Amino acid sequence: MSDMRSSQLTVEDVQATAALIDLPLTDADAVEVAELLSAWMPAAVALSTRMQSVQELMPASTFNTTTGMAPHELAGAKG
Repeated sequence: MSDMRSSQLTVEDVQATAALIDLPLTDADAVEVAELLSAWMPAAVALSTRMQSVQELMPASTFNTTTGMAPHELAGAKG
């Protein structure tokens, strides 16, 4: 893959990567992996480009409770 932002991943790319990590991969599996990753790459490149264009990225705070209360509110809650 000479252009790292290319959306096409070749079977040879997959086989070379598998060989680097000693992953036994049949030719048929390498074809399937290359097709799958090639299908995912355009969206991954688009997301990467979009994220790089964001000037200020702030983390999101999420609360994973069924009560709708923040963790610090739960500490003092009576139930």
